[in-house]
Amino acid sequence: MFSSFAILSRRDRNSILEYFKNCSIIYMSICILTYHFLLSSGGEYTGTRIITNFTLHYLIPILVFINWFVFEIKEKYSLNFIFYWMIYPFLYSVVSLVRGLIDGFYPYFFLNPNGEIPVGVGSYTNVVLFIIAYLCVYFILGFLLITLNGVFLKIKNNIDTTSKHVVERAEVQN
Repeated sequence: MFSSFAILSRRDRNSILEYFKNCSIIYMSICILTYHFLLSSGGEYTGTRIITNFTLHYLIPILVFINWFVFEIKEKYSLNFIFYWMIYPFLYSVVSLVRGLIDGFYPYFFLNPNGEIPVGVGSYTNVVLFIIAYLCVYFILGFLLITLNGVFLKIKNNIDTTSKHVVERAEVQN
């Protein structure tokens, strides 16, 4: 929703849109990793559920990565962005816990303090440990994203500098 608003504002460069694009890279990384390693073995899927699970948890994250790698303009980001990118997952966890207290619904087993695995994790302490672990993973992925953006930016600048020197040499020789 926020990225749609940023696109519709029709500015050439929009820092809000850049922020959300980078969020999507990190969030899709978490999506594919969490589904593959924690959730996919939780049941047998048949029919359209196979297609929707594959599309939502594998295909879309891979397409987001390809879009970032091929089409996105790489920029240098401050390490502070990592903490901004962690706001939504933290708020999601808090809201999920509050909702679970109210109506008993927890979207994922690792946010459910009631019951043992595979239904829950057994205690609020375990839920907090899961949230801390996830925030650490968000931090690591954010750091990797900032590092990769920097590497790609450096490569691009080196290519631009090299091509500029080639053009200048060609002009001098003519």
